[in-house]
Amino acid sequence: MIPAARLVFGELIARSKKIALLSTDAELLFLRAIVNLDGGNKIIGDPSLLLATIHPRGTTHFSDKIEDAIQEWVEVGLVEIIPAEDEQGDDYIRFIEAFGCDYVDPNVGR
Repeated sequence: MIPAARLVFGELIARSKKIALLSTDAELLFLRAIVNLDGGNKIIGDPSLLLATIHPRGTTHFSDKIEDAIQEWVEVGLVEIIPAEDEQGDDYIRFIEAFGCDYVDPNVGR
């Protein structure tokens, strides 16, 4: 039996007009990123660190595509870039719509 949350996620993704505008590579990387969001629906924005997080076994294949994918996400309105607070910090990518993959604290209810 498939959990209801997974069905809702799949339906929301499949029907998204914004995701339909993405290239195949940008869509794949978006789907891998969305399940790795932190508590603020954010993920590291440095392209090489992001790729290592979301596709650790495929970094070579996507290394020349990740920056274009991020730009596509921004252009269609799926994400926004949050600049680093200082020169040593990293930018973050905030997902405007998390399609039901919002962070759930595993310690709540313990």
